[in-house]
Amino acid sequence: GVMRRWRAEPMPSLEEAHDPQKRCVRRRHGSVRELIRQLAVAVWGREVQEAAQSLLAMLAVLNADGVPSRLFASREGLGDGSDTEGSILRRTRTLIILAGLFTPAAKALEAVGLVRIDGGGAIHMHQLVQRSARHVLTRAPTAEELLPERSLAEWGALQAVLDARFASRVYEHSHREDVDALQPCAAALHGAGVLSPLAQAGLANGLGVWHNGKGGMTHWEAEE
Repeated sequence: GVMRRWRAEPMPSLEEAHDPQKRCVRRRHGSVRELIRQLAVAVWGREVQEAAQSLLAMLAVLNADGVPSRLFASREGLGDGSDTEGSILRRTRTLIILAGLFTPAAKALEAVGLVRIDGGGAIHMHQLVQRSARHVLTRAPTAEELLPERSLAEWGALQAVLDARFASRVYEHSHREDVDALQPCAAALHGAGVLSPLAQAGLANGLGVWHNGKGGMTHWEAEE
């Protein structure tokens, strides 16, 4: 079971073994690792399993209090894979088809206990689960081979989609509803600090324009 797996994992040092906080974090990582393993052994099918893992990687760097399904359940912003940016998306294994597999992938994550889906279809993942998911997904499977956290292809894909549907549209009144809905996602991805400096700057610019626009609109409404 899960407890046997935790106990079997080697401890990096005696100091960590006697540190209650580190033991707690280690157990949490082990629990999330086991839930991710359950995704691989369940009977949803290979495509759904891969889509679920890609979805998990993206949710791990987005807003924990509810990511709108509109971010995933659409091909908009994904491109056709024919240009340089599209090559990033091809390396994510399933992002291009995630729009078609979004519902079963999300339900798979909910079934193993990694996320909660509310009545409006938004996906919630606890912040501590997010941290452990990032740890598990970006590191080697054994304690002896821990790797520095590295950027996942899914995070680059998220950045490309949010650039297309948020940062590039903050000036457009016709897309205000979509832009406002995706702003928390852009803010969370920027705050996660997992992108390149150039990508971080692009999102920061879009977020700045959005906040300035909101401030101007509030002033205009007050004048009314």
